[in-house]
Amino acid sequence: MKLNKTAIGAGAAVAALAVIMYLSDRPVETRDGVILPRTRTEYEKLNKESSDLVLEIFARADNGQELTDADRQKLREGAKKFEAMKAFEPRQVAALFGSGKCYLLLGEYQLAADRLAQSWENRMVDPMKDMEAVRLTAIEAAVLASEATLQLAAEEVSTMNTNSASGQGPEAEESRKRALTLYRRAYTLADDAVKLVPNAPRYLAARGQASLAAGKKEDAKADLTKAIQLDPNSPKVKELAKLLP
Repeated sequence: MKLNKTAIGAGAAVAALAVIMYLSDRPVETRDGVILPRTRTEYEKLNKESSDLVLEIFARADNGQELTDADRQKLREGAKKFEAMKAFEPRQVAALFGSGKCYLLLGEYQLAADRLAQSWENRMVDPMKDMEAVRLTAIEAAVLASEATLQLAAEEVSTMNTNSASGQGPEAEESRKRALTLYRRAYTLADDAVKLVPNAPRYLAARGQASLAAGKKEDAKADLTKAIQLDPNSPKVKELAKLLP
């Protein structure tokens, strides 16, 4: 019997739909073993679990405390949960911020820069964008994205120096160009945050750090000096102040 190709295609489509319908009633796991939320209730449950894991670690890291191996394990688990939340609602600022900060503290700078920059960009499309907490989280994401981007620039400089002891040659030149692009990107992110919150010491420090990395010493000095005046006890500001010429 000769089979009709159209019928075969339609049959395959029906079979595929049946499988999808079957699976839709069953929990779906990410490759990291986290159950993807399917409802707002499940999303909020996952949000609480991830927050319970990492918020206290975030606070200690902000105060300049060293992370333990146990902290790093919790950050990895938290990042997995935030990623599952992102899959459910990719427009929200908070989940991207959470995963991005986890990655930043874990030293996974490319993932951190990507997630945090997206969190900042989502400020205009987040379903809760009119809430002040969402606005402030997005601004914080821009600052952390700047810090992660500077780390990527430092990696490019290291690559440039590895490729050539003199920093010359085509590979070294490509690394130099990428580093300059990253410096500009880091500055823009921090500058966006400062424009919205002009007297936040950490944001001024972040912009100063980006200026300093790009060789703009006077701009860096102005921002870091103001940051020190506003908050002389900030661990981050004090750390950066040591780099002033």
